[in-house]
Amino acid sequence: MSYVEPPEKVMKPSTIAGPYPVPGPRTVSMEEWTYIVRALQQIVIRPDGRALKPEGFDLAKDDLIEWVRWNKRIDAGIRK
Repeated sequence: MSYVEPPEKVMKPSTIAGPYPVPGPRTVSMEEWTYIVRALQQIVIRPDGRALKPEGFDLAKDDLIEWVRWNKRIDAGIRK
């Protein structure tokens, strides 16, 4: 694997909440599945566990984010 430069900005370590129980898998209806699975969408999960409505995103705008570009370079190196 080739060396890839890390992102320019790195957040400092911070304290996060510890592990907590989450509900297990469950059967979903076809309507829920269709809602969940759509191409080029992102679903934001709020801290309280609720999901916001899916939003589309633009791959070109996504590539403007340094972390996204860095992650793609890492992925490309792993696939070789």
